[in-house]
Amino acid sequence: MLIKEYQSRDRCQPQRSLNQLMAIYEANYRRLKHLIPALTQIADRAISTSSDDLDLHLQIEDRSTYTTILTLTYLFDDGSVADPAARIRIYHDARVAEVEACRFRQPLPFTRIARPGVKLPVLEWKWEINVFLEKWLLYCIEQGHLFDLESVIGQPAAG
Repeated sequence: MLIKEYQSRDRCQPQRSLNQLMAIYEANYRRLKHLIPALTQIADRAISTSSDDLDLHLQIEDRSTYTTILTLTYLFDDGSVADPAARIRIYHDARVAEVEACRFRQPLPFTRIARPGVKLPVLEWKWEINVFLEKWLLYCIEQGHLFDLESVIGQPAAG
């Protein structure tokens, strides 16, 4: 009985492979392009407002022909607490986006990310943090967030 339960549980969890991680990166890229359709023209700092959610803050940290590095976050309290704060690298030529770093005020209940004393192998960490981004981006889109040139608070980027 115990062996069957273990095997059954094992089959339910997807195998975490590099190919599947790349598929998550591709999904994150598509969601970011939906959320920020004018990525190359948007201001270095922008805010998306939604009547159903907190303001979503975007900061472009670096732009080049092939990559963009940005941070997405909500700001709490007096604007000094960013949670989560996801630093994302977008590879335009490969059409993928990956989380480079992410800060949380407290551990997320559904993941092992940011739990005190838990050190994950690199592939596991990348898997969990990028699945988190995938879900968060979908949530932001469902809440009506959009960083387009007409609706954001911020100035168009120089160039």
